[in-house]
Amino acid sequence: DRSPSRGLGDVYKRQVAALAAYLPVGIIVVLVRFVLHLLCAAIYVGGAIVWPTPDMDGLATSLIWLAATTSCIRVQVRSQRGQSTTAASFQLRRGRVLVSNHLTQFDALFLRLLCGCRIAVALRETYRSNGWLLRTLTNMAIRPIWVPAPAHTFGPCTGHAELEARRARASVRMAMRQHVSQVEVIGASPEPLVIFPEGSITNGGGLMRFARGAFELDVPVQPVALRVFCPLPLAHDTVWSSLFQNYLRTLFQPWMHVEVTVLPVQNRTMNEDAIGFAHRTSKVMEKELRVPATTHTTADKAQLLHRVKAKQGAGFTSAFNTCRWVGQARGTNPQG
Repeated sequence: DRSPSRGLGDVYKRQVAALAAYLPVGIIVVLVRFVLHLLCAAIYVGGAIVWPTPDMDGLATSLIWLAATTSCIRVQVRSQRGQSTTAASFQLRRGRVLVSNHLTQFDALFLRLLCGCRIAVALRETYRSNGWLLRTLTNMAIRPIWVPAPAHTFGPCTGHAELEARRARASVRMAMRQHVSQVEVIGASPEPLVIFPEGSITNGGGLMRFARGAFELDVPVQPVALRVFCPLPLAHDTVWSSLFQNYLRTLFQPWMHVEVTVLPVQNRTMNEDAIGFAHRTSKVMEKELRVPATTHTTADKAQLLHRVKAKQGAGFTSAFNTCRWVGQARGTNPQG
């Protein structure tokens, strides 16, 4: 009888062999898709210069669909029992605040494809530092509401840094409130606001504790559950990789299938605070995804990342695996 460890070793060897065999083709696929994405971005920028108009949504939608099609990205609505996919799609497009689990740095793009219109997304300020192509594709797909990175992201925080972060978060909450209240101000449905309440990407093995920001806007919340399937055993995000490296890794995949399950709309009950509302919504997503809703926060993940990066000897292995913080951080003390 073969031991389980030997069986896992054989699986790993087959995965490495498959990656090696696909590598020459994958490099060509990446180059072709990258050029096509550059062309889409150039058309969008050129259209804004040559034919400036306040509403570029039609052109952006066509270009995003083209970029996703050439990358073999298929996004599909998955309905619950007793609901048709048509009804689920309609429910999704009607949502004013969408909350989702966070698996890749392109989750907002998947939701943009399903909503069929530009969406507003809360993004960390660190995304501003990306190159021209990714910034252009981001602005083409979504309307970013910039969120300051947590003070603990880049190391130990001082009292002054934490105070500044709190003030910045307060201004972000005000911007989100103004966005969702547009329907009452101008009498029209605003762009859906998409929020990833976990605040960071996970490997799908569990849910981080939901931040309360999306749940204190005094509007119904539309939760959606994302599932991403790819044929190659490559992580969507790693400890050391940048957004551009994650982008290239996505282009390297032969195809990507994304399922978006539209869950029942959640309303804040009487005498329920934002934290309780967030916890109850996370339990709804936990049941659908069949993964644990943990109490771990972005602070816990940041601490784990600092520890992992300090171990230089594990660099090669970790570069090809998602940060498995869900299991490793169980001994940490959740903060916030």
